[in-house]
Amino acid sequence: MNRSRSKKMMNARGSGTVEKEGARILPFRHGININIGLVIFIFIFLYLIYSLIHFAARDNYTTFQVAMPGPLSEDLSYQAIILRQEDVTEAEHAGYVDLYVQEGGRVSVGVDIASVDEIGTYSAQIREAMTERELTKEEQLRLKTALKELSDSYRGMNFSSVYERKSMLRSAVLENSVSELYGEILAGTPAADFFHVSECTATGMVTYYRDGYETKTVKDLTAADFDTAKYSRETTQDLVAAGDFLYKTVTSEAWSLGVPLTAEEAAEYGKVTALGVTFLKNGLNTTAAASVVTGADGAYYLKLDLGRYLIRFISDRYTMIRIRRTEENGYKLPKTALTKESFCMIPREYLTDAGFIQVNYDDGRENVQTVKADVVFEDEKYYYVSQTAFAGGTILARPDSAERYTVRLTAELDGVFKISKGFTEFCPVVIVAESDDYVLSAQNVRNGVSAYDTILLNAAGYKSGQILQ
Repeated sequence: MNRSRSKKMMNARGSGTVEKEGARILPFRHGININIGLVIFIFIFLYLIYSLIHFAARDNYTTFQVAMPGPLSEDLSYQAIILRQEDVTEAEHAGYVDLYVQEGGRVSVGVDIASVDEIGTYSAQIREAMTERELTKEEQLRLKTALKELSDSYRGMNFSSVYERKSMLRSAVLENSVSELYGEILAGTPAADFFHVSECTATGMVTYYRDGYETKTVKDLTAADFDTAKYSRETTQDLVAAGDFLYKTVTSEAWSLGVPLTAEEAAEYGKVTALGVTFLKNGLNTTAAASVVTGADGAYYLKLDLGRYLIRFISDRYTMIRIRRTEENGYKLPKTALTKESFCMIPREYLTDAGFIQVNYDDGRENVQTVKADVVFEDEKYYYVSQTAFAGGTILARPDSAERYTVRLTAELDGVFKISKGFTEFCPVVIVAESDDYVLSAQNVRNGVSAYDTILLNAAGYKSGQILQ
């Protein structure tokens, strides 16, 4: 029995099992313990270092997106003063006034424009007769038009304009009928010494206000003339004294606009002889002869001369206009984006549908082959191809002809670098106008820029086909 227990104990020691105190303890081997968080942190740290180095080494270029075609410069708005030939007629007698021609109405020599009744007898009869008759459709239309113009121009801070328009409203109703009325009233009556009719002495258009600008020209202007807060006008009154304003006649269709200018604007507008003008009042677009003059105060003024449309502004002294600086439309490009590249010039007659016919000579024998070369630009006489397409001295054959052309002529073309799939691509431009910072490129240029193209803002130091990192 003792032997059996001793044997079991020996087997237990051999198997490494600890069954009693004081037995030998063996270490337990564990697997490698990896900290995932630390690995991710190291990866991110290395990536940031790489990104910083890559960013510092890459080309720092700025791009510009081509906009839709338009003018080179923004149209500018100005307040202009209207100047024209105006003859003033004053009342020769005191009395009650009746008007026979509407504001802006055209008259010829001998037409009755107004009357002055010293005692008011005939004037009262005329007005009484006017209240008893119905307005014709034409008179109603004129009155509605006059009222609409008054409503459109009315400003709450300038209620006096209502009184200024009173003569215009009255004349709009009386025209074509008041002459008949006073003719009927005077029929069979001896000519009254107290009733005076004023006849037109010159062909023109009639207005019923005076403001002191009747004889002014653009050369007489000063800065104070554009202070509309101090502007005032005198209108025809119902009752006048001798020497009071009665009416005036605009005797010519020619008229001018005066616009104050800065020295920079004067230098710019001084280079042109005509400008496009848009009237903000009614949207009228026209072209005016342009010149820069010096006013009475030594300042610069733009003088715009017109020969039409005066009737639309006959009651206005001031009007807002927009000046179209150029009639050209194109792609507006910054000058910093411009670059130049040289190209081979090949006469247009040498291009076939398959390409250019290149002539080679081998032991005196002529061999020809068709070479494809991309045409970058063209004009009326030449195609322009890359200098890498043909070496200098290359001979080309004209199709169906014995004529030969040796490639020697080159030309520098203006262009920009368009960004295409990470590469720079040369796009020719045809400059039609320019300012200090921009140029205007013509539309429909072969291989030229288009709206929404992305180009390099600064082309210096780049070349065509360069990879942008």
